[in-house]
This record gives sequence, C-alpha cells and structure tokens, in this order.
Amino acid sequence: MEKTVKEERIVLYNESGMYNTALQTENELFETYDSLLEIATSVMGVKAKDSMVEIIQDPTNFLIEKYWELGADKLFPIGTDKAVVFELLHVGKVLHLNELKNKFDIGMRTLQGNAPTLTKSGLKSNLKQSSFDKYLNNDKREEYTALLSFIKSAKRLEKYGASGTVNLLRYSNKLKFQGLDIVVNNSYFL
Repeated sequence: MEKTVKEERIVLYNESGMYNTALQTENELFETYDSLLEIATSVMGVKAKDSMVEIIQDPTNFLIEKYWELGADKLFPIGTDKAVVFELLHVGKVLHLNELKNKFDIGMRTLQGNAPTLTKSGLKSNLKQSSFDKYLNNDKREEYTALLSFIKSAKRLEKYGASGTVNLLRYSNKLKFQGLDIVVNNSYFL
C-alpha cells in the first residue's frame, strides 16, 4: 500500500492591503449594525436585539409592524396608514433606516466569504488575515524551488568574489530586482 504524502502549501505572500480594506469595511458594517440596533431599540425597547436577524432583512416594514403591534393600533383609527404614522412620530427614521440597510447590504456583498455571520446575539466576525494569503501553485513548485536554489547558490558564490547579480535576470524572466536583491517574481507562481 502506498501512502500519499500531502505537501504543505507554500504561502507566497499575503495581500495585507486588501485585508486592511476588508477590516475597515467590517468595522463600518459593525457600526451600521449598531446604528440599526439603536433605532430598533428606540422603537421596540430591549426586545430589539432578539429580533435583529429579522430587522436586518427589512428594517422599515418590520419596525412599522412591531410599532403597531406594541400599541400604536389602539391610538389611531382603523384604516390609518401605518407608515405615515410611523414617519410622523419618528421623523427621518424611515429614510435613515433605508440608508443603513443599503449600507449594510453593500458591506456584506463587499466582504463576500469574509462577511460576518448574523446571529441572535449579534454579528460574529469571519474575517481572518490568512484568507488573504496567496499560495504557490503546486504545478509550479519544482520551478519555484529551483529558482530559490539558484538565487541561494549565487549568493554563496558572492563570498568567493563572484559578482554580476544583474546577470541572474538573464536566466529567467521569473526573477526580478527587489531593492538591490534578486528575488523570485511570485506573481508567476500563483
């Protein structure tokens, strides 16, 4: 019986800029969630936190219906437009709710697979810096390690008076300068 050895994946680099952008988007998403929760709490009281999953889906209609269920129906005649009453008593909140909902949806779409999970207890972050790692394509592993070995050998030869680092670039178009050093151009190996 043959044992299959699973080769470890090599991280070429991490897209830290994209991670920082995603982190900022996530922070804005949490702030938007808190703003929605604050408005919902002002309408529903403490029970709002338990209903945030439903509120996020359609905040305006959900809160109008909840407001009506919490006793507004007894204060106004039958047939009164619920949305008009809500807007009159909570001036500007409907527009603000819609803006927050749109901002929340855009943030969730932007983060895609890294978007937080919405639970009864709030938002749970799924953002990990390792999600932005770029890995070596295993089909190109042999060439990549050969280039690393080539660069290492050239550096060892410099101890014995060898020079001409610039000439190393002639051996492969997959090498580049980084400062004064020759390095593997990782973009070829994704």
